[in-house]
Parts: sequence; structure tokens; C-alpha cells
Amino acid sequence: MANLQTGTRYAEIPISEFCAETGLKRSSVIRAIRKLERMNIIKIRLGNHANAYCINEDYKSWKSFKKE
Repeated sequence: MANLQTGTRYAEIPISEFCAETGLKRSSVIRAIRKLERMNIIKIRLGNHANAYCINEDYKSWKSFKKE
């Protein structure tokens, strides 16, 4: 699916697919996704069957990593 105003493309990816591809536990994947969203590196929107993700192309708006 694409945002027609900016041309940004979102991909619907289930958490289970992230887990399968990375070998990480579900809780670790969710934690990482939330951190990337807080850092403004990815954008998330609700999809039909899974959340939809895209990389924020405005890299100047990315926030630096802060250890929690």
C-alpha cells in the first residue's frame, strides 16, 4: 500500500514473520519495533491483517539511540 502524498510505501508484516526471519523471540521483536518507532526511524499504521511498516525517509528527524 502506498501513501499517495509522499510516495511512502508501507508493508504489512506479521510479528511472526519478523520472529521467523531474525530468530528473535516475539517480545524482543515487539520491543525493537517500539524502540525504532520512538526513535522516529520507522512509521507504523494498522493494516488489514498485520501492522504496516515503512522506513521514515526524513532521516534528519531520526532521534539518537538512548540506552534504556
